[in-house]
Amino acid sequence: MINILLIALMRLKNSEHLEFFEEIINLIKKFGAEALGITVEFAVLETKYAEEKKCASPKTKSNYTEKIKETDAARDVSFLGLVQYVKSYLNYFDPAKADAAQRIWNMLQPYGNVTIKGYDGETADIDNIVIESRGNYAVDVDIIEAKERVDKMATDNQTFKILVEKRYVEQTGRPDISMKKIRPEVDHAFNGVVTKVTALEFLDTTGKYIPFISELNKHIAHYKTLIKQQEAHNKAIAKNLADSNITEIAAQAYTGTHVTPLVEVFFFDKVKQKMNKLVEDKDYKLVFENNINAGTATVIIKGKGSYTGKKISTFNIVHVE
Repeated sequence: MINILLIALMRLKNSEHLEFFEEIINLIKKFGAEALGITVEFAVLETKYAEEKKCASPKTKSNYTEKIKETDAARDVSFLGLVQYVKSYLNYFDPAKADAAQRIWNMLQPYGNVTIKGYDGETADIDNIVIESRGNYAVDVDIIEAKERVDKMATDNQTFKILVEKRYVEQTGRPDISMKKIRPEVDHAFNGVVTKVTALEFLDTTGKYIPFISELNKHIAHYKTLIKQQEAHNKAIAKNLADSNITEIAAQAYTGTHVTPLVEVFFFDKVKQKMNKLVEDKDYKLVFENNINAGTATVIIKGKGSYTGKKISTFNIVHVE
């Protein structure tokens, strides 16, 4: 008895997954599905593979998905920058500016951290914040000179909405399929073929399945090697926080105790080609230095988990008169 090798198909890249099954289908055709006794199982595999190929074709891929992710990250930074900017004026020495900042701050509070909301929720909230900032709070925005920041946030949000609309138009009329949905179905169909061949080979006394399984195992072994190589490559690409981006830290008011302002960390994943917002205590930890007395304080962002290295930034602590 000869066993068919196991392979973790979910670890293959989309392109490798397609190539693997193209080779397997050609191999089955070479030996003959009918001769192997897998006519029904092979028909299912061919059908599912055809759907996967259709899904992977350029016509079904969106040209805007990555741009949307990048723009979403940009508007996150704009929003958080505005929040920090307003916060920095809450204890400003000029009462007029401090009062204006407090009114804007009170307006922002009900929205919370909009960056953790879904695309639609964040879009709606930023639209409302912009409307209020340019309407009832326009004078306050001018007093603390925050108009440029509001405009930047509005521009980023509008760009995001345009890209989403373009993707919607692009995808209108396309079949409702995705690689995420179809790949498990192809794998399941392949498992059906493997199960049937394994059962037939167990019952066979002529040895006719040995050549087919031997060739099948060569293909499987090749892709198992690709998986190992890719995993080794991914580990070699360090996610070093020296390459991360953090939100601007505005001047902080002296309190006589440790000052620990909000710090948002973003990292562009070169492997997946997307901007990620990192999570404190999971992806990084913060270490503050010289953050009691007035002057220049330091914050060190140290990598944790999948992230290595560190990022150093500074901010000012000022006496509020």
